[in-house]
Amino acid sequence: MALVQSRGLVTFLVLASLGCGEVCADDTSDSEKIERSAFMEADLALEQFRAIQAAVRTGTCSEVAEWVSFPFSFRPPNSRGPTVIAQSAFCRHFPVIFDSMRSRAFLDQKLVDAAVAKGGFYFGKSGIWVIAECPRDWDQPCPPGLQLRIASVDL
Repeated sequence: MALVQSRGLVTFLVLASLGCGEVCADDTSDSEKIERSAFMEADLALEQFRAIQAAVRTGTCSEVAEWVSFPFSFRPPNSRGPTVIAQSAFCRHFPVIFDSMRSRAFLDQKLVDAAVAKGGFYFGKSGIWVIAECPRDWDQPCPPGLQLRIASVDL
């Protein structure tokens, strides 16, 4: 696991495998899988995940942007690398990033069924990465103040 710090914001990202490995052993309960991936209680993670899904369901950029980690990265098809955008540019790219197919796949997903690893959840072929992140105004270590945020999307 790698720890990335940006502008006083601490974000946990998994840069290695997207597979479950030891995190998702067959005898691990759904709550334990979620807690190990989100670094928060399962009930809180599920509540926040449902709020993210509700924002995506609205189809409006402003609603979804409240649940996005900025700077945000997305990888357009056939590109050499990710495109990183600030919050001010997110709405310009929103129709492509959250098109109807990608939004539907995300809305149909259950948190516990997502590919999980320590620090986040990876959703489907659309490659939506949801991570546990400190609130933006914190300077101290995070827990218990972690929030789920959409960190990146592979188009």
